[in-house]
Amino acid sequence: MVKKILLAIAIFIPMFWILSPKEAIYYMIEDKLKQSDIIISNEKFHDGLFGFSVEDGDLYIMGMKSAKIKSIDFNFLLLFNRIVIENVEFKGSGNFFPNSISEANIAYSILNPMAVNVDVNGSFGVAQGRYEIKNSLLHIDFPVSKDVTPFRSYLQQNENGLYYETNF
Repeated sequence: MVKKILLAIAIFIPMFWILSPKEAIYYMIEDKLKQSDIIISNEKFHDGLFGFSVEDGDLYIMGMKSAKIKSIDFNFLLLFNRIVIENVEFKGSGNFFPNSISEANIAYSILNPMAVNVDVNGSFGVAQGRYEIKNSLLHIDFPVSKDVTPFRSYLQQNENGLYYETNF
């Protein structure tokens, strides 16, 4: 009896996720971003087996077109979730954003539920960070930095190199 119940659960949970309306999840994420005055428009949505992707989106921050995003892949598995953002070209980024981001990986694991890991490669070099959910602390290290001039004034220095840290 117990084996039948476990088998039913093992089949139900993946089927529930595979058949779930992932487009509705994306629009929920988009609504949350809109509350912070961040809008992704002109994007193409593609549904996948364990996630979805968005391609060729324009990123608007506070009503101004700030970047062109080639792709965002959302992969949701039971124990590990990942968002991969590729080829972001910033337009008129002023003094805060880098020129481009070639790839950004944002990963969350149920094995460490109080942290989200971030790895980014871009025109500024390499950045590795972590967002601590409990403390609302974002810490990003720049172990290999190239051109951090646009946002150098926001970075701090320690014995390991440059880093950015904030609470929100």
